[in-house]
Amino acid sequence: MQTTDPNGSGTVALTVNRTGTLMEFSDGGSFYVKIDFANYKTTVPFETAAGRYELKRENSSGLEWVLTDATGKKLVGLDIGRARKTLSVKFENGFQADLNINGAFLYTGTWTNAANEFLVSVARKWWNFKKPFTVTIDPGLASAKPELLLLAVIGIRLLEVHRN
Repeated sequence: MQTTDPNGSGTVALTVNRTGTLMEFSDGGSFYVKIDFANYKTTVPFETAAGRYELKRENSSGLEWVLTDATGKKLVGLDIGRARKTLSVKFENGFQADLNINGAFLYTGTWTNAANEFLVSVARKWWNFKKPFTVTIDPGLASAKPELLLLAVIGIRLLEVHRN
């Protein structure tokens, strides 16, 4: 487990391992997210400790996506076509976050709240296919706010879109 602590907040860098079309977030011991990218152009199903979710394309242009839970309830809608460097999301439960994509080649995305406090970041590793991302998150905050893991998946999806 790699530990980073940029603000003294006890964040953990999760390794994202890829095996075929599956990606798993872990810290070497605990499971956080499992993503299936088998049909990633239209649907990205994934699972966290809190349940199963789907990030799926809502229209034929591929620019509008919707995040739903296992029952099909919409949690958040995304217009990723306009998200070159920033994206704001508001979940149906009122939770809000902003994504800022950094770097000349769009390597890193950092989610913050309205008070500009760090929530989660996703960093791309271009040279490593089996471990393509690192997700930095506060484990205590992630268990209290399950939306943070959902933000990490959205961030990975956006970095994948920008890569293509």
